[in-house]
Amino acid sequence: MGKRMNNGPGSLAVGLSDPGMTALHKVGLAGLYMTLSALEKDAAAIKRRPAGANWRLSDRSIALQCGPDPKAFFDWLIKESFTIDKNGLAGFAASRNAGCSGQEAALRNELLLGIHFQVPTTSGRGGMQSRNFGTDDAPLVLRYPAFTWLAHQRAAPNEQNEVKGWLMPGASQRHSGHAGTCLAEPLSRFLCLLFLPVGAVYFRVKQKHVRPKDKRKPQTGVPRCALVAPEFNRLDAYARLRGSFYRSGVAELTVSGTAEAAWRVAALAHLEDLVREDLGVFRCRAYAFGNSPGTRQVTRIGLVVVQNPDSAELLVYSMARQFFPGQWRKAQDGTSYWVAPQIPELVAENLTVHQPWWAGFADFMADRVRRDWILGIVRDGRGRLIKMVKGEKGGLAEMVTQQMTATAETTFVQACHAAWRRRMAQIGDKARREGSSFRDQVQREYIRLYMLFTRCKNAATLREAVIAFWARGGSSLAPLQSNWPGVFALMDERGNWRKAKDLALLALASYKATGEDEAEALETEGTITEEETQG
Repeated sequence: MGKRMNNGPGSLAVGLSDPGMTALHKVGLAGLYMTLSALEKDAAAIKRRPAGANWRLSDRSIALQCGPDPKAFFDWLIKESFTIDKNGLAGFAASRNAGCSGQEAALRNELLLGIHFQVPTTSGRGGMQSRNFGTDDAPLVLRYPAFTWLAHQRAAPNEQNEVKGWLMPGASQRHSGHAGTCLAEPLSRFLCLLFLPVGAVYFRVKQKHVRPKDKRKPQTGVPRCALVAPEFNRLDAYARLRGSFYRSGVAELTVSGTAEAAWRVAALAHLEDLVREDLGVFRCRAYAFGNSPGTRQVTRIGLVVVQNPDSAELLVYSMARQFFPGQWRKAQDGTSYWVAPQIPELVAENLTVHQPWWAGFADFMADRVRRDWILGIVRDGRGRLIKMVKGEKGGLAEMVTQQMTATAETTFVQACHAAWRRRMAQIGDKARREGSSFRDQVQREYIRLYMLFTRCKNAATLREAVIAFWARGGSSLAPLQSNWPGVFALMDERGNWRKAKDLALLALASYKATGEDEAEALETEGTITEEETQG
């Protein structure tokens, strides 16, 4: 890997194919590549470079010539690579060269603190700060944790280096009282890990879940951050991909799950024509970080691997991003935050295992807070229905229209739509006769039907519920007349009934109102606030 650094001029070479290079090491090597590429264009930094030091960059490796004083060279490299600005934002030489957006820098501070610098001894904390990253006419005030220093700035590369958690998430010392029980790396791989934050892509994860009754306890098993490390064959190609994310904002770097983080990187790589030609065999690993039972720190709790996505799968994910837009909200303190839609994570999870985008919809909606958010159900403090808003039902309607191609599944959903339309007509007639509220009755019936399908635990109960729902509409439903045998096969005892349960719930969630009365009953104007999802 390299020569001893204390015996005259030192040289060091590290490549993508070297032994011991994991996905994290390779992404870190790309970070070092991006840093050195940026420093080559910085005349002031080059002027400060120690005499005799130089480097050579290629598509697959980096060769360093450290000069007569290797320590001076690494001190210079680290000082130029990692900085803290006057606002407490961590800065990289590579990100400055890529035109890093202020939003990305603020979000990166939060994610670096959550993944790498949880232990107070690994960074200097400057407290929480708020800053306007927009304009005077369109302010965008973000709140972020500020730094005064980072452990990377105090690193002292040597021939053998202990690897701590701030270098490689998850690395630790097995026995704190015994020397030699800590993971160690040679200089070449240590440098790769040192530049991991430069090369990796970080995402904030915002998922809707029921919170513990004790508000002081963190949610366990729920990802809060994601670190994405694609595999690639060319350092220069990956540098272009990573540079695109440096120019992204909070909206592009906030996802609803770990799988979506991996697919967001895969989609951009495909968009920039890097999947086949430059990146080679594309494999993308997304590491999830969150609270696990028994620890107060954020630890690695999951891994999603996306490999060689085809154009059809990428199109489905791109449609999900289009049909489920997020939105900016304002907190009580005046700062802004981005609300990420939840359904794209379901789509991404299914695409990862090559399943239809709606598979497992019933399980995905089992969490009450997530279900209410997607369906647009607003409740009071006692859990009683107040109103129904749009939620993510409009996006589901578009996905069903554009991406439901299988004949039996499509017929099943259309039959449920027709039955629900007739049921609302019946409720309307009753409301006019009695002079009662059409909207209140429709919303109560909607929730009753949804919970009825949710409670079906086998094929028999599901068939009973679905057929009773269809029959209650009166005469035969037109969609069923063309493909009744195929639809009935979805509710058999061989396991297909779970697919039918997903479709029944999906049909209710994706129903598109056909008139003003229906739209007013199902979608009251307004949105769900963050406080209304915490009950």
